[in-house]
Amino acid sequence: MSVDKEITDLELAALVSSRICHDVVGPVGAIFNGLEVLEDDDDEQVKQYAMDVIRRNTKNAWARLEFARLAFGAAGSAGTDIPFNKIQDLANAILEEKHKVEWKSEHDFMPKGYAKLILNLVVVAVAAIPRGGVIQFNVSGDVEKPEIRISAKGDGARLPERVPDILNGSSKDPIDALVIQPYYTYRLLKNGDLSIKLEFNENEVGFLVS
Repeated sequence: MSVDKEITDLELAALVSSRICHDVVGPVGAIFNGLEVLEDDDDEQVKQYAMDVIRRNTKNAWARLEFARLAFGAAGSAGTDIPFNKIQDLANAILEEKHKVEWKSEHDFMPKGYAKLILNLVVVAVAAIPRGGVIQFNVSGDVEKPEIRISAKGDGARLPERVPDILNGSSKDPIDALVIQPYYTYRLLKNGDLSIKLEFNENEVGFLVS
């Protein structure tokens, strides 16, 4: 049974929505707590700390929503090309300090479907190096159907269990909130009539999309 048989479009929408809410609820909660401190505490040092928390988490929430709007949503019209530097900025904005992405592309713009795919592949690659590391993106070839090479390098690099089968469309397990993001990536690959090859080496996971 293909992984596609495990989930309906209604379930997909619900799980993706839950994923977005999960990503945003933390910084929004921190903003609310900071506002409460500003209202209840008269200490200027405490107020300054609360303002720092509010600023930092407002930026975090904005970055996550902007990321989700393109990575999961229908931002812009169907045929819109996305500036490659915007893809970079959205991806870099949601990364923790322990992760770094190095970008190389032969194109200044990408079709929106590929932009969505690249952003989702960033999340998959980050999951492969939970202790931190470097993700290298190389986009080359025909802009309408480019080749995407990704290398995630870091201590103990490996994809979480179930993810390789989900990306290849061979998973037999039910799809749940824990794996909805790689599943959505698989759907993007299938929609674009694309295949993905995975390579596993010591402290490195490689991806080739073509």
